[in-house]
Amino acid sequence: MRSPAVAAILVASALVGVLCSVAATQSPQKTVLVLIPLQRGSPMSIDVDSTIRRVLNDGLAGQLDYYTEYLDVARFPDSDYEPAVRDFFRRKYAGNTFDVVVAPTDAMIDFVNRYRDELFPGAAVVYAAGSPRQGPKATGVVFPLDMKSTIDVAIRLHPDLRQVFVVSGASDTDRVYQDLARAQFRAFDGRLDFTYSSGLAMSDLLRRVAGLPRQTIVYFLSFHDDGHGSKFDELNALDQVAAVANVPTYVWIDTSEGHGSVGGSVLNVEREAGAVASLALRVLKGESPESIPVREIDANITQFDWRQLKRWGISESRLPAGSLVRFRQPSLWDQYKFYIVGAAGVVVLQTTLIAGLLVQRVRRRRVEGALRESEERFRLMADTAPVLIWRSGVDKACDFFNQPWLQFRGRTMERELGDGWTEGVHSADLERYLATYTQAFDERRPFRIEYRLRRADGEYRWVLDSGIPRFASDGAFAGYIGSCIDITERQRAEAELRESEASLRRSHQQNQELAGRLITAQEVERARIARELHDDVGQRIASFSIALGTLRRRLPAAPQPVHDELAGLQRESVTLGNDLRSLSHELHPALLEHLGLVDALRRRCEEVSAESGVTVALDVTSELGPVPDEVALCLYRVAQEALRNVVNHAQARSARVELSRQNGRVAMRITDDGRGFEPGMAASHRGLGLVSLDERVKMLQGTLAIESSPHIGTTVSVMVPFGDQDATTTSPRRG
Repeated sequence: MRSPAVAAILVASALVGVLCSVAATQSPQKTVLVLIPLQRGSPMSIDVDSTIRRVLNDGLAGQLDYYTEYLDVARFPDSDYEPAVRDFFRRKYAGNTFDVVVAPTDAMIDFVNRYRDELFPGAAVVYAAGSPRQGPKATGVVFPLDMKSTIDVAIRLHPDLRQVFVVSGASDTDRVYQDLARAQFRAFDGRLDFTYSSGLAMSDLLRRVAGLPRQTIVYFLSFHDDGHGSKFDELNALDQVAAVANVPTYVWIDTSEGHGSVGGSVLNVEREAGAVASLALRVLKGESPESIPVREIDANITQFDWRQLKRWGISESRLPAGSLVRFRQPSLWDQYKFYIVGAAGVVVLQTTLIAGLLVQRVRRRRVEGALRESEERFRLMADTAPVLIWRSGVDKACDFFNQPWLQFRGRTMERELGDGWTEGVHSADLERYLATYTQAFDERRPFRIEYRLRRADGEYRWVLDSGIPRFASDGAFAGYIGSCIDITERQRAEAELRESEASLRRSHQQNQELAGRLITAQEVERARIARELHDDVGQRIASFSIALGTLRRRLPAAPQPVHDELAGLQRESVTLGNDLRSLSHELHPALLEHLGLVDALRRRCEEVSAESGVTVALDVTSELGPVPDEVALCLYRVAQEALRNVVNHAQARSARVELSRQNGRVAMRITDDGRGFEPGMAASHRGLGLVSLDERVKMLQGTLAIESSPHIGTTVSVMVPFGDQDATTTSPRRG
């Protein structure tokens, strides 16, 4: 039996083991931020991010909180870009504490050192740079960029080499690489002549590399901007240069391989990223950054593109020892040797089956030939169509674009396929397009949508995209096909039209306001003249008439002709006074203020009947009620002008004025049995008076209409809203 002490020790050991296991499972996560100076999705950024993430995940057994930021400093060299990124990081990572910040390039180290205290206080820094860097809690690896060794390789493969045409862009990043290369290439002074393309436009650069002399190679450094300020994707630029160059193209970094270059002694991005990740893992596991010495690594490897070796007739026997050859295409025997051996056995043992298979193959080839012919006809039709055509499969990814599309976008088919084309959709329109496309795709229905698409020159153009589902002969869903047309000019024309309409509306509103002020001023002036005629001139004429009567009485002995002449003058003065009083009432209806709209209209109808012989009747509904002053004045003026036209032009025997209230509006109709006129002549019968009344009615948001028929008569209709029920009304004045 075990002693109690031994048992206690065993129990304690078991408890310690359990506690250690629990502590291990509950150890806190390590937080890491990786800063990549490139565009998200570029081959180099993908290699760096995936390598660091894999090494740290494997080493920390899942206890990793991993963040990646892509600063893309080559495309955004402005001085205010980094402060903007700093402010963005400050807000985005507020409250976050990083254990390690990984800066895999000199540019990222400079960024971290500038803003370390603000953004990453207390974090250790692990870097990769061209030379050792100083800083607290920092360590890293040094890998001097070696651009010279690729020239050494090229001399070995081309012993007669005399010239090197160096392709470099005009951006700040491009100039940094060019200056480094110039310094290293001085080792070849007297042996090789170097020509630098910096400052050339892309079109000029392509013409140069297409006509280089023999005994020359192209050395591709970096290309983000050309000499005219146009922006380029670096690998796209390499694709274009290598495609037209009449001599081999060499590079200095492995992510540039597979784009038409022969290769060279190239920087292996995965090796560099792996070295940085290993240091970061050591720090995360507890080592002090200051205790880890900075060491220099050789991240270059010698590797070549098998396809380009064949293109330029370079024998593999001349490659440096240990060279890596990529993209090798296996021979027919390498690919199918087991099938060939098996087929030979089947031929011997099962001749009949082979014959059947041959027949089947013939049939399949016929079908495939028909399919190819159909596909070729489709592509020919699509490439000659004057619109941008695309096609997608059942996975929603695009598998074809016609030549007008590729010319519009300025990109290759390979870069547009799948979701690559969406890089050209304006960021403000992309989410809306994807939602529309996805919903239509899921519902198998056509769709139409407008969005902005970037053209080859960088300008965003509005396009109208129409897509319809397509189906195979057996009814199976096969994807979508669609077309886009450029509607930018139509959009601009519509915008100009909207602006023109808005300007016309403003002008019309101003005209209405001016007409309102003129009508108001006219009423004020009418009232003033009416008062002058009634109170001054009318009184003076009345005094003159009285004076004439007094004069007649004071001349009893005057001859009879004199008495008759004075009596005639007195009658004329009385008539003149009456005419002036009528004119005063015409100018300003004082009866409207004292008696109200209904009584004023009734008095006016009676006056017209008495003066002209035309019978004018007034018909008023009992529920009319009080009418606001401005509405009453408007209706009175309309009736006044209409009755004047009846008397002067209609040759009517009778007329009727109807006044009613309908749904919160007051309506008035003036009809006559006169000669009328043709319906199309209504506009020509609107004299200045009716035009003024039309404006007056519009001021009150009302309507004025004139209807007429020859030999039947004319109807003038007015409809005016009542407006505020609390407004002052035309109730008669008293007192």
